[in-house]
Amino acid sequence: MENLSGQPLLDNSLDRHLFVDRERELAETASALARRVNVLLIGERGSGKTSFLYRLQGDLRTRGLEVVYVAGYLLAESASDLLGLIRYRLGEPQTVTTSAFANAASLMTSYTTRVVPEGERVLQGIDALERGLGKREQPAVVLLDEMPNRDEARKLFARMRDEVWRLPLVWVVAITNEDAETFLKPPADAFFGRVIRLPGFSEEASRQILASRVPALDSQTVQTLVQRAGGNPRRLVSLAQDVAIRGANPAAVAEQAEKLLDRLNRLGDPAKRLYAELEVLGHASPSDRELLQRLGWKRSRAQQVLAKLEEAGLVVANQETQVRGGPKKIYRPSTSTAA
Repeated sequence: MENLSGQPLLDNSLDRHLFVDRERELAETASALARRVNVLLIGERGSGKTSFLYRLQGDLRTRGLEVVYVAGYLLAESASDLLGLIRYRLGEPQTVTTSAFANAASLMTSYTTRVVPEGERVLQGIDALERGLGKREQPAVVLLDEMPNRDEARKLFARMRDEVWRLPLVWVVAITNEDAETFLKPPADAFFGRVIRLPGFSEEASRQILASRVPALDSQTVQTLVQRAGGNPRRLVSLAQDVAIRGANPAAVAEQAEKLLDRLNRLGDPAKRLYAELEVLGHASPSDRELLQRLGWKRSRAQQVLAKLEEAGLVVANQETQVRGGPKKIYRPSTSTAA
């Protein structure tokens, strides 16, 4: 069966044969982890970082290592949240003890509530994780698919670097090119002994991706799509979907992709970043928490760039009724890039 799903490749037998290339990067990462060296994995949106982490997870587990994958940008809002997720995934869930008389007792007792600063919460999370992991000869491996945002990254790997270092864990942290500066700036840079960049796929590797997913494409169509994808597997699969599912003309699809890239380049890097996030999310509003976290922007900034994209015809907006409050403006990538 053909597989043109845009989802990342998972660690299973069905998806394993679809994984192409990256053998050198996988071997280098595994070699670093075997020596307890933390790895920073850098790649552009759609370069296959998540698929890489899942494949690495499978390889490491066959070697008997304890591995946990965490989609940090999706599941956590803060560094302390992330530490709790790692603890949960490693089989050490936090428990809360309650008493049937707790509410009654609280009514009879006066007390002062102290607001715990975030830095202290992070330290508490580190201490709890350390206790949960216990003494072990071999560290567990954390595959972290991006941080919630840059501020939380600095908090965990810069300010709390030495505390995190003492945990019986070895890390692979996947980030985008745009976030690299945060992790490569002292003191966070010292935490990562190896920096591995995922380059764009070669034309041969891109052809292999299409051959494994939609073998019915003729050679001319394959070549056209490969050239226009520019080594980005997510873009390549999206182009193949247009041809194989929508029945679009390959040359027209390639021309449309070229126009889109040209117009995004003219709008600048902020527009390219936001558009890339919209392609991943499908749709978002300027106040969408996940969108803002991934970009590291405020709502006003997202609104400004979305307005530019809408004016250029690269996104479309619709008013959608909400359960609470007034209608919300939702933006989606446009299906047309006509000049």
